[in-house]
Amino acid sequence: MSLRTLWAKSQLIRYVTVGATGTVYDYLLFIALVYSGTDKIIANSTSFVLATVLAFVGHKTFTFKHRKTNSRKSMLKFFTVNTSGLMLSNLILLFTVDFLGFSINSGKITAIVLTVAILYLVNSLWSFSEESL
Repeated sequence: MSLRTLWAKSQLIRYVTVGATGTVYDYLLFIALVYSGTDKIIANSTSFVLATVLAFVGHKTFTFKHRKTNSRKSMLKFFTVNTSGLMLSNLILLFTVDFLGFSINSGKITAIVLTVAILYLVNSLWSFSEESL
């Protein structure tokens, strides 16, 4: 196995570690907020935004730390991508719960699963891409 292949696999492992931490935080905060009476869209938005901040710090300092990026530019790109992810997550949550009749837990899990892959691709290819400073 080449060093490049090993590094790529370790980056994916780091991404999954940071992402899983953020996802668990997002889910647990969402559930706590919903079961304390917060509207599902407000709860989803709150938990998603706070998990996004946690994920940015983790990815910048752990997952993609080897990349030479402009921190402000990376942050702007990351939050732009994740704002789109939040809108997608809210739409999926509304659709699955209000139209398909999923439980609130199943709707949130579906929203998480469908947004994670898209956010990984866009963030790894664009938000934390190496560029000349």
